[in-house]
Amino acid sequence: MKNSLSICIPTYNRAEYLDQTISSIVKQIDADLIDIVEICISDNASQDNTEQVVQKWQKNTENSIKIVFSRNEVNLGADNNYLRAVSLASGDYCWLFGSDDAMYPNALKLVLMHLKNDPAIILGNRMVCNEFLLPMHIQKWCKNSKKTRVIDFSIEDAVLEYLKSAKHLGAIFSYLSTIVVKRKFWDDVIMDPAFIGGAYSHVFKLMSILLEGRELLYLDKVVVSCRTGNDSFMSNGLVSRVLLDFDGYETLAEKLLSDRPFVKKEFLNVLTREHSGFTSLVKVFSVINQDSDRDSFRARLKSLGFNSTIVSLALLVGKSSLLKFTLTRDVLHFLLKKYRIGLGKIKRFSGEDI
Repeated sequence: MKNSLSICIPTYNRAEYLDQTISSIVKQIDADLIDIVEICISDNASQDNTEQVVQKWQKNTENSIKIVFSRNEVNLGADNNYLRAVSLASGDYCWLFGSDDAMYPNALKLVLMHLKNDPAIILGNRMVCNEFLLPMHIQKWCKNSKKTRVIDFSIEDAVLEYLKSAKHLGAIFSYLSTIVVKRKFWDDVIMDPAFIGGAYSHVFKLMSILLEGRELLYLDKVVVSCRTGNDSFMSNGLVSRVLLDFDGYETLAEKLLSDRPFVKKEFLNVLTREHSGFTSLVKVFSVINQDSDRDSFRARLKSLGFNSTIVSLALLVGKSSLLKFTLTRDVLHFLLKKYRIGLGKIKRFSGEDI
């Protein structure tokens, strides 16, 4: 018997994008898939025409594709809406899906094919697109990933190897739309309230599932087209997005991995790799006003394993607001001499043509 699949979409004020998302999914639900695939949408009290968009699709697919829709009376926040979207599902598996993305061609049948092996979680890669969903480049979460592989989380060496191969936080579930999870396992995890409000409630659930000793199927294929330029968590700027990752993943490491120090270290190293760029660090330091807070953040970065020279340089530039001006040749040479940083790295955030 085939495993059934619920595509779970939390949404808020994204009617235009949601219309394209639903369209990309419906196109892939052939007649032989109608009985095993459903679309579940949780609307977080949108103020646009989200409900009308969904009703249009429900009418157009009447007596065929099942589309479940629920509208929250008030905005519950992103985390609770993630959970709400899954609670609407009846399938054996749930594909968590962002309401501004699009299912990649042939991805549905690909995922369904791999469900026959009954994995706990499937994780795929993404095609990074511009705001109009025009493809720019493929983003793989792990390096040296040339084939689909299974990571058994009951084997510590396998977990460590996987985390060491991770290039992005997407490898540990920061990005919603490439994740498929067995619903029974998801439901069995009791939600920790500490993760409500931090945007990573789903990561808590997923990591809890795996840390029970289950298997992750890393699918080295693109399964979704990701629309960039409209990250809702970037509404307060890059700094808020960076700090969201730090707060979320440090809390996850402390809550879930305190008894597995080697795994915890490699887990946090993925966070370090994601945010080791000068620009992100400088911008964070540039909005921290108190020296004591800067020192505290610098210590936090160093404890995570960030390069101390890079952190010191980022603090210097952020504190003096040099990003607001064109760096002069003399200043550049001073930085090169004092911190022994490569010229190319400085040019990336200075804009100076030298």
